[in-house]
Amino acid sequence: MTVEELLDQFDDLIEDAFTLPFSSKKVVDASKARDIIDDLRLNIPQEFRQAKAIVADRSEIISNARREAEGIIRDAEAKAKGLIAREEILRSAQAKSVDIINQAHLKSREIKKAAAEYADETMKRTDEILQQSITAQREIYKHIDESVSQVLAENREVCKKAEELMGQNVTKLRKARQVLRNPPKNDQ
Repeated sequence: MTVEELLDQFDDLIEDAFTLPFSSKKVVDASKARDIIDDLRLNIPQEFRQAKAIVADRSEIISNARREAEGIIRDAEAKAKGLIAREEILRSAQAKSVDIINQAHLKSREIKKAAAEYADETMKRTDEILQQSITAQREIYKHIDESVSQVLAENREVCKKAEELMGQNVTKLRKARQVLRNPPKNDQ
């Protein structure tokens, strides 16, 4: 599953979460949230591996371009050596070999430049994806923290009210026990 799919899944989890009465806060299943966060953590290294593979491909392209350029140079040199018989042919062959070498160097530079641009763009996209993932994780942690804080505050309020009711009930029970121990005397 991709990072984007996991973020969509987390968004759905928040969207489908139970909304607390009289509040905009939601109760999120912490186990599901942790599972999604764990999957995010597992997928981020995969993005790094893909970026490394792209950089490795760049090196292979450059290496192939060098080999091709060297082959062109060797071919040009071989052709130039075969045409040494006449001065005119030699000059023509040398000019052609220089032209071929220059074209090979130019082509090599173009391939290197294109490979470097491709790698830079890929790294930039990978960095953007990582930044989005980090931002999403921070938002998730923030939402989880807010939800937990809200639930704790509500539980404290409920406990406080329960404590007050228990205190009132204890007072009533003491009065009732006192009445039972000392019943009012009937005047008869």
